[in-house]
Amino acid sequence: MTTGQIWQPVLAHLQSDLPRAAFETWVRDTQALSLEGGLLTVRAQNAYARDWLEARLTAPIQDWLNDHLERAVTVRFVSGAETEEPEEEEPQLSVEPVAWLDYDRIVQPHRQVVVKGYLRRLGREIGPKAIWLYIGFHQAAWRRQDQKGNEGQPLHSREVLRFSALSHGAF
Repeated sequence: MTTGQIWQPVLAHLQSDLPRAAFETWVRDTQALSLEGGLLTVRAQNAYARDWLEARLTAPIQDWLNDHLERAVTVRFVSGAETEEPEEEEPQLSVEPVAWLDYDRIVQPHRQVVVKGYLRRLGREIGPKAIWLYIGFHQAAWRRQDQKGNEGQPLHSREVLRFSALSHGAF
């Protein structure tokens, strides 16, 4: 399946869901560039459109793609002015659970987001972005641990970004 065949149904879905002005301004001129290793790269017309798309549509598009392609896909927006040089390989971080508490087994964080009490108390001091980053890391680590045979495998920042609800720039 080509990137165009993947992206056209996404555009049709967004056109039906978004107000006409928003679709015409931000989404209509986007173009899927590549799908490599679960990372779909989409070109926006400019940096403003890229930021708007990142902030508002990354999660809904990823959810739609995951449902329709039946595999995990992460979306990355680039602006038309950005070079298409491949990014440097990011350093890998190996995450291995040492011991999962009974609380975690009972609460099942992979099915819901749990913010510990101490984090809620510190929320005003560290800010919402840090809390979202914690949630993204926690959920990505749980998902990695929950996948059969993936214990001790690297946890990439794009997986944390996917669950953190932060834009790529804020991340």
